[in-house]
Amino acid sequence: MLSKNYLKMLLAGCLSAGCLALFATSSDHKVGEFGTAVLENAAELEGDLEAWWDIGVCYRDGLGVKKDMKKAIQWFEKAANRNYDNACVSLGDLYYYGDSVKQDYKKAFELYSRALRRNLPDAQYRLGLCSYMGHGTKQDKKLAVEWFQKAAEQQEPN
Repeated sequence: MLSKNYLKMLLAGCLSAGCLALFATSSDHKVGEFGTAVLENAAELEGDLEAWWDIGVCYRDGLGVKKDMKKAIQWFEKAANRNYDNACVSLGDLYYYGDSVKQDYKKAFELYSRALRRNLPDAQYRLGLCSYMGHGTKQDKKLAVEWFQKAAEQQEPN
């Protein structure tokens, strides 16, 4: 069993060196599963919200591991419950589109709203979409345009 300090150092090194991407892009699921298992253990000990979200993305997209929406949702919920913006958007998308959960526009709108803590453009865009369509909130096209403009102002030219 690895020590808690060793796992913390491993997590910090993996996140800073893009190790998760290395595990995630491996065509050998055993390598990816090992890497994800190591990161899961380290993330649990460290309580790293970004790592929790990253692990959810790996399971959602089948990156280096077998696709597992149940596990993806668990990791997204864990990070979203601590208001990690990207996890709120990812989980909100699942509810918006009814991907592996019952479609719930109101829940999606609430999650996107929670992701505004850092003015995340993805959250602003999605709030604009909800406002424009009247999904999860009262339809308000003027407010939708405001959300779209806020998101567009933050996007890089590329």
